[in-house]
Amino acid sequence: MAIRVLRPARLSPAELDRYLVEGWFRIGQALMSCHAVLFEGVLRSAIWTRLPLADHRFRKSNRKLLARNDRRYTTEVGPARIDAARERLYQRYRATVRGDRSPTLEDFLYGDSERDIFDTWEICVRDDAQQIVAFSWFDRGHTTLQSLVGVYDPALKSHSLGYYTMLKEVEYGIRSGMTYFYPGYVLPGEPAMDYKLRVGEVEFLEGGTGQWRPWPELPTHTLPVDGLRQALEAAVEGLAERNIDASIRLYPMFEAPAWHAHLRGCLDQPLVLDIDPERWLQRPLVVAYDLDRSCYRLLRCIRARALTVQTEGEEPRPVELWVVDAWLATCATTASLVREVARWHG
Repeated sequence: MAIRVLRPARLSPAELDRYLVEGWFRIGQALMSCHAVLFEGVLRSAIWTRLPLADHRFRKSNRKLLARNDRRYTTEVGPARIDAARERLYQRYRATVRGDRSPTLEDFLYGDSERDIFDTWEICVRDDAQQIVAFSWFDRGHTTLQSLVGVYDPALKSHSLGYYTMLKEVEYGIRSGMTYFYPGYVLPGEPAMDYKLRVGEVEFLEGGTGQWRPWPELPTHTLPVDGLRQALEAAVEGLAERNIDASIRLYPMFEAPAWHAHLRGCLDQPLVLDIDPERWLQRPLVVAYDLDRSCYRLLRCIRARALTVQTEGEEPRPVELWVVDAWLATCATTASLVREVARWHG
């Protein structure tokens, strides 16, 4: 369940194609892949999507939106730009939308890197006065596009300009002879990302097989977070038979080791079992479940306190980190895990 991050020194268009088909996505100047996302305090399964372009036909509702806004506005396609007008628009947009957002456009594209390994382009939308009212950014691979962000004037929300720019990206991909369009992940149960499913006959990446399948075949009862909870709940029941108290706990800082080198020793799992927490208060005994390898891991951790680094004008926020002190055991079954926990628990 841990987030994986790669920071390639360079990236060719064909290499970007290969990463996208394997479920990687751009963040700053890095590539990331994950099974789960903490969205507004709720852990959600992240399901990666793509749209085949070869035989794509826009749905009637999408054709109407394209035609309506094509009459209202002019659009330009070209290399992505950062300037004062775009930054002002981004800040107005950022103040009204849900979820965590990069503090600036510069941070969104580059993070803390001075390199630029992506071929980033934009759809720019202007009104009759030639003012920018929306823009979106996307990366070009050899045969693929990955959509990054759609920014729009909140005062024009009823015009669906964020979704419109995504449709214009698809339109550009078809004209350019691209094979696939990657809009990123959706979060089943959280409608904030569902607009990505309206672009057409979307496919999803199946975690166990690595195959792309039609969206209607998504097994909603076995999503990654559900599988993780089921494995941990089975462990809770097994431990209860040994009179060992254990509770499932959300660990919000599970992303930190992937993004910060000095935190690589910290716990990287979003949901864990906290074993007998009153007994192991300062050095928690923790059970994590690895969905990729279908096994449990028994860990000894140390509680630590830290302050988050905030953007200008914001106060640092205290957070709790669990530093992994020792990997005690790896267990393929619930029964073997229960035996190991009982041995360490004493």
